[in-house]
Amino acid sequence: MVTRLLMRGYHDGAAEAGCLVTGGQTIRNPWVVIGGVASAVVPESEVLLPHHAVPGDVLVLTKPLGTQVRRGEVTLWIVTNG
Repeated sequence: MVTRLLMRGYHDGAAEAGCLVTGGQTIRNPWVVIGGVASAVVPESEVLLPHHAVPGDVLVLTKPLGTQVRRGEVTLWIVTNG
């Protein structure tokens, strides 16, 4: 039930932003995880590139860095150690 509600919220948020949710993947994981990727077409003058970053700029992360790698390590440990 929780996964169904998470997916409904994900879909509703995308619809509110005027976007579609397409594709996807399913993995076995001991934790509830949901994520996504957004892409857009914009004029070159509106593209924000990292070489314009300066100390003090805010970096917004949507999940902790390295979580996919960590999930893989945990899965390997579970498979190896039963």
